[in-house]
Amino acid sequence: MTTHPPLLIPLGESEGGEPTVLLPAAGGGIGPYFPLAGELLHRGPVHAVRALGLLPGERPDRDVPTMVERYLAELRALPRPPRHLVGWSLGGVLAWELAGRLAEDGAAAPAVIMVDSYAELPARPATDQDALLDRIGRSMGHRQGEEDGTAGEEGRRLREVAAAHLEAAHAHRASAALTGPALLISCTADRHSDQLGQWARRAPRLRVRELECTHFEALDATRAPLLHHHIDGFLTDLAQDSEG
Repeated sequence: MTTHPPLLIPLGESEGGEPTVLLPAAGGGIGPYFPLAGELLHRGPVHAVRALGLLPGERPDRDVPTMVERYLAELRALPRPPRHLVGWSLGGVLAWELAGRLAEDGAAAPAVIMVDSYAELPARPATDQDALLDRIGRSMGHRQGEEDGTAGEEGRRLREVAAAHLEAAHAHRASAALTGPALLISCTADRHSDQLGQWARRAPRLRVRELECTHFEALDATRAPLLHHHIDGFLTDLAQDSEG
């Protein structure tokens, strides 16, 4: 059996509290989540999942069910089950699916936080593919033009992972209703018309907050204060509800 370096990476330890896990967006890296992880650490330990395919010798997963099964094993191995699952874009869909599977273990479903995720992605013209892959690469910290040596090889792997994830995301339809609490943070600048309705039909306890930005600006430093405010408010309300 082939062994890979860890997929579940600790980003901060904290005594007690409620564990949080961050799920990978298309492209699979965890770098975009570092500022958010720091904000969440006061609530408990924070881990992030990196996607397979980013390191030499790895091949990316090409469908959401395979990713879910792989990551589910990682989450079940934690000392305590996660209470919050967070993801941007594809990561939010993975958080949704994993919350449902973890609830099948008999515990309460984790709270799901989706940053501009879609239950059903609209079709995208094939002509947009190259530009979109470039944009995903930049969101993961890859600098365009570095095509020699190690940097070039890393960029090619990232692009392969991103292409596989786009294929997976467009083929997937999110599963049926989740009974646990869910937050959708929606980017209004390029929002497709049925994003809110898609999740409302699946999530009876859905809350929606908005960011006035495009999809790829959601984790930018300029939006970070409001993004963190929305997430912190949601989790604070949940904590108060459980105490009541």
